[in-house]
Amino acid sequence: MKTFCYGPVENDPLRSIDFYESEKKSQVPLFVLVHGGAWRSEDKSDYRNLALGLTHLGSVASVNYRLSTDLSIKHPDHMLDVGKALEYLYKTPNASYDHEKIYMIGHSAGGHMATMFMVDTSLPYHRYLAGIVSISGIHDIPLLVKTFPSYLDFIEQAFGPDNHHDASPVSKFSGELKKGKPIVIAHSLEDTLVNLEQAHVMVNHLKSMGANVTLDTKLYIMGEKEEFYVRYYSGHKGRYGHEFLEFEFRSDGLCRYANNSNYRNDSLIKKEMYVSQAVIEELKKIIQDSEVMKEDDSQWPTKNVVGSQEIEVRLGNEHISFEANIQVEFACGSTGE
Repeated sequence: MKTFCYGPVENDPLRSIDFYESEKKSQVPLFVLVHGGAWRSEDKSDYRNLALGLTHLGSVASVNYRLSTDLSIKHPDHMLDVGKALEYLYKTPNASYDHEKIYMIGHSAGGHMATMFMVDTSLPYHRYLAGIVSISGIHDIPLLVKTFPSYLDFIEQAFGPDNHHDASPVSKFSGELKKGKPIVIAHSLEDTLVNLEQAHVMVNHLKSMGANVTLDTKLYIMGEKEEFYVRYYSGHKGRYGHEFLEFEFRSDGLCRYANNSNYRNDSLIKKEMYVSQAVIEELKKIIQDSEVMKEDDSQWPTKNVVGSQEIEVRLGNEHISFEANIQVEFACGSTGE
């Protein structure tokens, strides 16, 4: 993995790219990953293990952009940062990927930006994309705030108090979409942080312009095709959009763990990362050395439990769970290298 900056300032971590060269030596697609986080949190490094898992299909660029934790950063600053990164990747010579096969994959706030690039042709960046995937994307900001009034806090932090409709992909029209570039709008049926209506309104809008769009709501299915995956919960159950590439792209295993929600301050949600075989082996050792508990919903810890994680492991047909005082970072931050 190599890290380099695309912005005007050298060594700016918020305008940088983590680049993962494909295992294949021939010209391959480039997948550009754009993280979510309500325009105010998360980092390109969160997708490190996912990016490593994609290198058997193509090269991968995971992009950082400036966040609205700096109150001077407002829309369209985030989008223009990602656009500059995309332009850099398109125009910079690199033999490890085909510059005409660049696909952007954005989650949540990243899905908003990926979709905006395709529909807002007042910006040049649609020219550099062969297609996009928006996972649990925010496509209609006024509708989001109407559905979840408490979200107005982070929306105004990122967009200011006005012009939320104009900042939404559903407000843009483009004849370029008739050229047939593939657009996938993916949304978990069990996502309660960004509701499915966001996907439906975007798909209908894209269809009205003759776009080549697919709605995928099957990403919520867990475990049926995985030989091994690990899930972490901490006082919150349910499945959200972070399982976004489970069936599209494969890695050694899938780790799901709890984190503070960027949307609701009183909520804990899960995130997921693909983990290496080395991490899986370490987790197996933990399982073997631990006392197995009877699976019972009443044993799940509440959100106020500190330092205690409920671990659920599916290994083949076995299904066991146990409680262990381990750090989430141990499983999800290591790659075994």
